[in-house]
Amino acid sequence: MTKSKFFYIILSFYVLSGILGLITLNVVDNYDRLRWNIGDILRLLFFLTPFVLVFCVPKKLPTWSKVCMRIYFGICIWPFIVFPPLWWFLFNFDTALAENNQYIIRLYRYGGRDYYEQKSIYKKSGILEKYVGLFDSSDSYVYSELNQLDYDIKEFKIEKMTFTGKVLLKRNENGQVVTKDTLIVCPIFEKQAPY
Repeated sequence: MTKSKFFYIILSFYVLSGILGLITLNVVDNYDRLRWNIGDILRLLFFLTPFVLVFCVPKKLPTWSKVCMRIYFGICIWPFIVFPPLWWFLFNFDTALAENNQYIIRLYRYGGRDYYEQKSIYKKSGILEKYVGLFDSSDSYVYSELNQLDYDIKEFKIEKMTFTGKVLLKRNENGQVVTKDTLIVCPIFEKQAPY
């Protein structure tokens, strides 16, 4: 494969991910997500391809075109070089903790100045994950004892905005190691969706 073919293939990925990303931002509600981490893949493609494109601009292009492309791609990668914490935001994905045939529970973490963590519930709807609500939020004072527990969700069900889950408890509120199955029931709050 020649250098110019490689450049145009990568450039097409860049343009396509940018167009699909803009469509997604305008069509999909802020609280909802694309399933199968498609949104995360589009974000990675859009922000990482300029790192390749800046070095493989074809030589047979006119000089003004090569200079403009290198300047543009250099501007795209400059923030990541100057401000390295942007890499963390680029590779920060919401991890799926549990899933059944109807719902997905994702752990959202924000590690800024104030550490923030919540478990968000999404309902599967075609290519979208529709935001339902959250439970076990680190700033939820109602269920602070639940926030102190360390557990894995084994199975769960959602009924009438209530989360009922069978969990494997790993640590209790005192930090003691406990390995036992526990049933937790808590309400689902509709506020504070992660972006």
